[in-house]
Amino acid sequence: MLGAPELVLANVLVDDSVQSKITAYTGGEYRVLFLAYAKAEASSTLTDNKLPQDLTQVASVLLMERIRADAAETLRYFAAQGVVVKIMSGDHSTTVAGVASQVGLAVAAPAVDARELPTAAADLVAVMEASSVFGRVSPPQKPSMVAALQARGHVVAMVGDGVNDILGLKQANIGIAMGEGSNAARAVAQLVLLDNQFATLPAVVDEGRRVIGNVERLANLFVTKSIYAMLLAFAVGVADMAFPLLPRHLTLVGALTIGIPAFRHSSVAATKRRLGASRFCRVRAALRRTRRRAGDRGYVCYLFDHGCVHRDWLGTGPYRCRYHLVRRDTVCADNPGVSA
Repeated sequence: MLGAPELVLANVLVDDSVQSKITAYTGGEYRVLFLAYAKAEASSTLTDNKLPQDLTQVASVLLMERIRADAAETLRYFAAQGVVVKIMSGDHSTTVAGVASQVGLAVAAPAVDARELPTAAADLVAVMEASSVFGRVSPPQKPSMVAALQARGHVVAMVGDGVNDILGLKQANIGIAMGEGSNAARAVAQLVLLDNQFATLPAVVDEGRRVIGNVERLANLFVTKSIYAMLLAFAVGVADMAFPLLPRHLTLVGALTIGIPAFRHSSVAATKRRLGASRFCRVRAALRRTRRRAGDRGYVCYLFDHGCVHRDWLGTGPYRCRYHLVRRDTVCADNPGVSA
């Protein structure tokens, strides 16, 4: 029998010295497996997935994780961007906490043994918010843990490479699989790291920001062009004069107002700062003021905030403000009295 010490040792009589050594190895950032065998054939059969009672100890197998050189730098990058990293592993919680400390992951609360996680949804949400390291996590628990974070309005990205990660990858908002992982994990993931490097993710984030930034800047550009064209047409109509631009001028006007500026904006590098909450607070506060004025009537509120249009229809569902990041149940960081 080869397995986790706390499971195998339940059916083995061992000295206190052996138990203390195993505890020390586990706390010393080793992955520990315990090897034992059954003497009597009559009792060596498994019944209801239970181990025989007369096992004899043979040896302890110690495994040590090889930390990638770029792991700590990648975690520092995400910490600077406000991304909270949580580790879910099938190893012992103490071992996982030791590995987390090696890579510089800030652990505010003690590591949690997933076998002791509450089954109630509200209690599970509280534990997931408070802790960052979870050990002895079974595959069926992973989607529940991801769903608990999503219930608090978090956008969850999960990285996995094995069959035991499939349920969690499917539940997460963004499933990320390793290129050398199992075929099933790659099939359900939205993103596959072909080079098997976790350090690739910062470049992926920067590329996504560049695309989103380009879309926002170009939207601002088109809104600006539409506004000045509308104002020009209105001014010409009020002045009762001929429109100053002929159809043959549209190519030149389009090149100067859309073509060249759009090319310039698309070459701007991605910003390194994550989006703050102050803009969301201003939008939410304006929506609440508009609601008080409108009463129970349905209304549409358009707010131009750097060219981005925000809408609220009858107050149903989450506010669709800026890439769907603002939820009704979150609180603005710079104005606790205004819920976003």
